[in-house]
Amino acid sequence: MKGSRLGHYKVLDLLGAGGMGEVYVAEDTSLKRRVALKVLPPGVASRGDRLHRFRVEAEALAALSHPAIVTIFSIESAETEPDGRPGAAPSEPVHFLTMELVEGRQLDRVIPEGGLAVGDFYRLACRVVEGVAAAHARGVIHRDLKPANILVTPEGRPKILDFGLAKLREGAGRSATDSALPTALATVPGQVLGTPAYMAPEQAAGGVADARTDLFALGAVFYEMLTGRRPFEGDSPASFQAAVLTAEPRPPRELRPEIPRRLEQLVERCLQKDPAARYATAEELLAELREQAELHLPGSVVRERRLRKRVLLPAVAVVLAMAAVLAWTVVRGRRVDRARREAVPRIEQLLADQRTVEAFELAAATRELLPEDPVLADLLGRASKPLSVTSEPLGAEVWYQEYRAPGDGWQRLGTTPIHDRLVPHRFLRFRVEKPGYGTLESGAEADIRRQHFVLRTDGETPEGMAWVPPGVYGLGGAPVTVPGFWLDRHEVTNRQYQEFVDAGGYAERRYWQEPLELDGRRLEWREATARFVDTTDRPGPATWSLGRFPEGRDDYPVRGVSWYEAAAFAVFAGKSLPTLFHWRRGAPWSHYGDLLLLSNFESDGARPVGGAGAVGRYGHLDMAGNVSEWCWNRAPGGRRYLLGGSWLEPSYVFTHNNARSPFERQADFGFRLARFDQPPAPELAVEVGAFRHDFTGVEPVPDQQFAFYRSLFDYAPLPIEPTVEPLEETQLWRGETVTLTAAYGSEQLLIHVFLPNNVPPPYQTVVYMPSSGVRMFASIRDMWSDPAFFVPRSGRALVWPVYKNSLERGGGEVGSPRSARETREEIIQRVNDLQRTVDYLQTRDDVRSDRLAYLGLSYGGEYGPVYLAMEPRFKTAVLLAGGFDDLHMLGEPPETNPWNYAPRVRTPVLMVNGASDYGLPVDTAQRPMFELLGSPSEDKRHVLLAGGHLPYDWNAVYRETLAWLDRYLGPVDYR
Repeated sequence: MKGSRLGHYKVLDLLGAGGMGEVYVAEDTSLKRRVALKVLPPGVASRGDRLHRFRVEAEALAALSHPAIVTIFSIESAETEPDGRPGAAPSEPVHFLTMELVEGRQLDRVIPEGGLAVGDFYRLACRVVEGVAAAHARGVIHRDLKPANILVTPEGRPKILDFGLAKLREGAGRSATDSALPTALATVPGQVLGTPAYMAPEQAAGGVADARTDLFALGAVFYEMLTGRRPFEGDSPASFQAAVLTAEPRPPRELRPEIPRRLEQLVERCLQKDPAARYATAEELLAELREQAELHLPGSVVRERRLRKRVLLPAVAVVLAMAAVLAWTVVRGRRVDRARREAVPRIEQLLADQRTVEAFELAAATRELLPEDPVLADLLGRASKPLSVTSEPLGAEVWYQEYRAPGDGWQRLGTTPIHDRLVPHRFLRFRVEKPGYGTLESGAEADIRRQHFVLRTDGETPEGMAWVPPGVYGLGGAPVTVPGFWLDRHEVTNRQYQEFVDAGGYAERRYWQEPLELDGRRLEWREATARFVDTTDRPGPATWSLGRFPEGRDDYPVRGVSWYEAAAFAVFAGKSLPTLFHWRRGAPWSHYGDLLLLSNFESDGARPVGGAGAVGRYGHLDMAGNVSEWCWNRAPGGRRYLLGGSWLEPSYVFTHNNARSPFERQADFGFRLARFDQPPAPELAVEVGAFRHDFTGVEPVPDQQFAFYRSLFDYAPLPIEPTVEPLEETQLWRGETVTLTAAYGSEQLLIHVFLPNNVPPPYQTVVYMPSSGVRMFASIRDMWSDPAFFVPRSGRALVWPVYKNSLERGGGEVGSPRSARETREEIIQRVNDLQRTVDYLQTRDDVRSDRLAYLGLSYGGEYGPVYLAMEPRFKTAVLLAGGFDDLHMLGEPPETNPWNYAPRVRTPVLMVNGASDYGLPVDTAQRPMFELLGSPSEDKRHVLLAGGHLPYDWNAVYRETLAWLDRYLGPVDYR
């Protein structure tokens, strides 16, 4: 739309967007003035109901004329001329209204931390209510009053915007000039429209809205103006609505004692749940506001008269003051007592439930009543962290919200520089704004106490890209310097790639600048590009048909492309594939796992680009998951790197550096592009390849030495004495959490048990050892998409011990440095956790203790030999993505190294691996483990499936696993 024309309007820039349309700055070429255009999106304009609401808004607003309400000039429709080229085909008609272009800031950007000065409040509030009263007098109810819909001009005057939810009050008087107010403005009963944080209870419940509905919203706006915070809080629209319907806001004077009591009463009356208890009309509210303003604004005659009376009656004033102090002391004492009895225990419970943000908010509010309470101080310390924020340039507004709950619930942090402000000790999402600069939305690690954000001006930011500041990134060796660069905010889309195809990109030799090499042989260009065809043998990605992407998938990432196709498109687009170092420098990372929970892993397919899910440190989206992304660097053997993982894979693959043939075109292979100020330095673009140790012929320790290793795992017999609590239930399984004493120290071992609903007991049971990615998550509730849950769905019980340093027992960053002693101690304790779990299972009547299996995934497969050698009570085992890992095992102590345990395994073992696993190559890592396993040759099997670290076809994995379990545990009895 930017740069196009609508009739005699030239569209200059986008101002903002919402559910009812987009607002642009435009030049009226006829009258030589700038105006604002509100445009109804084409997809919405095609729906009669939305088009009708758009016209209703325009007609209702056009009938209003007041200095506090934005002025509507006209209602129009026109065909768009996309780029002004002669002969360009016009588009479908666009419906829009023209209105005055108001310069100013939204009220929620004007309110300082702690609220407006009382005098400033009265000045703004009176003018806002004057505008609302004028609208009500014309029979128009706004129904979406909120700070974001009130602009404050540089002169300090408010302008009410967006009557997009306006409604004509039934029975409103009409005159001959009222024809612009249609009779169809009422909405369907039960339809909830508006913003949850400012909705009146009757509106939130889907009831009938009238003028008093706007007065409730004004009360919520006034509360925020005076205190700097909303009267009702929530982390979702549903929780906001619940708070509006049931909760009572804190009295404003508790947050800010200098607020006049009469003003507090005015706000509280507006916020009454019962509409009849509010002011009857906006005029009545305005009269009360004006009278109070007379008392408090400087120069007021009434105020001076009242002050003189107070001087003449000092004794009365003293008595009244003492009475007020006494009453305040009694009320405060009750609140303090209630805070100790109710709020403090509630905060403790919220922390125990890992609801840190709620705990922080409640603790911060309670601290005002209990400033010296040591218990509360400790709870607040656990729920919060001090945060300092700087920006380049300074003077940027910073907002935050919990990372996992993207939406409208932004909390203002302040203006940079910000020093040691308390925020929730969670992974947070930040929004950083400064006029003239691009807005940055960022995700930042929970433990970082200092944040520095770099903003770039609107004019220098390439469309669809975000800036990555200079820094360093290390890959095994010494860290290398990565200069600042631009990186696409999201993956290249089907729509963008279609331009390359339609421009004859596959037939233009100039785009294919890299030598095309396959298995060490250089191919001729036409011979090589002949391989790059779609399902109908037309040039294009492997997932396309007839030279086009699937219908309706314009904004999905292009996928099924080779490295060579990605590199050719980069030349076409005037950009570059990022090097591995650039990609990793721009990629997000958090060992708290919030980012990975919002990323698109282990799903049914790719999702559209640019959503509100996983945003990285510098504003880039979906670098974790969705599609694996090609990077520039070569790997040994002519392969090229793919990073980030895809929807087909588990989330921990995000940390892996995968490398594949540059000719491969898997359905989950895509890319994004970078733009460099100068070509990457040689140390960034070189071939990158970690040394892969060949474990063929590795020598395990002799039996005498291994006997000592075995003794390290011994523990004294302990009573079981379990505590069992229900966990979760689905249609296919029901969960339990078992607690018992661990084999070491005074710790408690948690065991999650998932029992199938489609099979009667006693159950065959699979005990699970997950991947190292489990360290990223804090609760089993974060793991419902883990591949292991195919076990209870297929009729066997799944048992998931909460191993030391995982899930509810605390985690740690994957790959964080550990000493040899720490590594040894953790593995011993984890083996003990597994042994205690088997001890417990043997006490259950509903478990077949003679039908137990071990299932290990990645880490659980690589270290499976240790667990199986030390726990012989398993009847069989399945190792998924197993093998000897040189990145970890070469530096680990021999007493816990898997190759010393593999020959001592006697359990029947199935190994299932990806045939193209870059981290665990078949010949040097997988087969050495398989051949070293002490299981009889007829009782072990190695299956290779297409894929990388994990096979792509999970159904094939399940098929192989279930067949193996059936063979050694017997088929499941579905009686």
